[in-house]
Amino acid sequence: MHRLLLTLACIVALVTVSVRAAADVAPTSVTLHADGTDGPAAASLGRFFTQGEPLAYVDWLCLGTDADVGPWLDLELTRLGVLDEDGEPLGHFTSQSGLRHRFRQFHGAATYRYCTRVLPRAWRDDAVRFVVTRDASRVTRVTLAFDGDSRGCSGALPCGSLAPRLTGFAYGTAAARYTYGALGFWRTAELRGGDLDGGVTRFRAAAVVPLLHISAGSPTSLRLSAQAGIALPITLASTELREGGSALGAGIGAYWAQCLELRTPVAPKVCIGVEVDGAVEGALRNGSLDDVRPRMIFAWYVALGLGR
Repeated sequence: MHRLLLTLACIVALVTVSVRAAADVAPTSVTLHADGTDGPAAASLGRFFTQGEPLAYVDWLCLGTDADVGPWLDLELTRLGVLDEDGEPLGHFTSQSGLRHRFRQFHGAATYRYCTRVLPRAWRDDAVRFVVTRDASRVTRVTLAFDGDSRGCSGALPCGSLAPRLTGFAYGTAAARYTYGALGFWRTAELRGGDLDGGVTRFRAAAVVPLLHISAGSPTSLRLSAQAGIALPITLASTELREGGSALGAGIGAYWAQCLELRTPVAPKVCIGVEVDGAVEGALRNGSLDDVRPRMIFAWYVALGLGR
């Protein structure tokens, strides 16, 4: 009986020491990877898209260790950080598993790797997501850190870093962060009874919400973008309508545009695009508004905008 109790005590002690050792392991590296044939690809990622969330388009987060600490490594996610070029935090990792997250072992060529999926749109025990806490669209370098220190992995070398791509894309809520206001001229034609009228030029102010944003250029100087999304135009004035008067009203529609923007904190841009609107507009004639009705309007436009 005493021998059995002693054996059980030894097992418990070994398990406790093993778990504690796993929890106290400081990684030799923190890396990001694309999907491979069976888990994370061998090569780590060295670049990130500057659009939206800098870690939204990676598949795996991995910790490198010199020692084999078992099939799993449990670590508090608060110990992992992502910094900008000035060493300021960009956000934090989180998971449904709570602050303490389990990383699965994958054998590497020279070190042991413990990895977990990165799923920015999912909420699971076996995956993490990176939550951005401030605008990262002008960041020129992303550095991974351990315990707040980019050299906290080995004490001598950086944990890992990524440089920006010259091209990028975002969609959905990430693209909607690039919402901007525009002011310009829309050359329009109205659909009436199956036919398009002769067309007028509308002077409009619009709120423009991209749902797809593809770009090329520097995050800190000039960038060319192609966008698709929703526009909310307000017609302030127009050239003379067919029946006389000036158009006045508001609408909502879908648009496609190409923009050239200067990457300052409030980014000025010039855009040319096409748009299809459903609008409620009237004709302002002699100081009164009449012929107010729903309209289907097709347009191409040139506009100046301010956004992020």
